[in-house]
Amino acid sequence: MTRTVLVTGGGKRLGAAIVRRLAADGHAVVIHQFHVDGAADALAGAITAAGGRAATVTGDLQALTRITDLFAQACAAIGSPIGGLVNSASRFAFDRPEAVDPVLFGELAAINCGAPAALAAALAGQDDVADASVVNILDQKVA
Repeated sequence: MTRTVLVTGGGKRLGAAIVRRLAADGHAVVIHQFHVDGAADALAGAITAAGGRAATVTGDLQALTRITDLFAQACAAIGSPIGGLVNSASRFAFDRPEAVDPVLFGELAAINCGAPAALAAALAGQDDVADASVVNILDQKVA
């Protein structure tokens, strides 16, 4: 069974490797990027050139009030409902326990915890997908 999968942070590093594997296995992929830098578009182009289905979306995962719009844009970009979600995007910032920055903590919590939860809620809220899957990857401490 193949799905349409949204991969956050899918243009680079681990996210890009996940996108390539999903596409090689026959899944359609939507590659999320924080800002346009060419990496996600190049990856989508390579997948499409090889006969796969790929699209890109751009958005700030800290903007939790806009996550539903980002998810809708992903569905529209690929032309089908999303059946899988890989939350691969994250932000890492060095900090120390004795000097926690509340602003930085809020930003990290939004990207690393809030956005995955909001995207999973959007995925679950689709009427036309019965058995969606979510994979969460985290490379930053959240507590």
